Amino acid sequence: MSYKTIVLKGDPLQKEGKVNTGSTVYPGMLLDYVTNDATIRPHPNSGQNAAAMVAIENSLEGEEVGDSYAADDQCQYVHLRPGDEFLAFIADGQNVSFGDFLESNGDGYFKVHTPPVESSNYAGTEYQKSIVAKALEALNASSSGVSATRIKAVAV
Repeated sequence: MSYKTIVLKGDPLQKEGKVNTGSTVYPGMLLDYVTNDATIRPHPNSGQNAAAMVAIENSLEGEEVGDSYAADDQCQYVHLRPGDEFLAFIADGQNVSFGDFLESNGDGYFKVHTPPVESSNYAGTEYQKSIVAKALEALNASSSGVSATRIKAVAV
């Protein structure tokens, strides 16, 4: 099914911000602030804490979900609230099942959440806010010829 909007259901808080120099943002990507200048960029830290900030299409300029934002563009995005349904941009190589939890892939794309494996010598960091959404459909992008695409998800 072809969608014309990133937000499918709900009432997220809509905002806009300038895209950081050197970044390209696509609707459906997970975003983060750059602390030194308050611009936005694709979320850069795989599996780490993330706010539910997702880029949306620039409907104010007549653009669609397939149109990207370049560096220094004003980017339309939303802060999703729990229960808001949206299209999450899934990273290449992911095999997502219905109901899988989704987290940052470290490049603005989403990936399936992988909980840390604890052992007697486990010394890693566990992030309490790494899960951003839950998949509402399945996608197997691990086979050849399937590239990053969007799937229905719900913010948690």
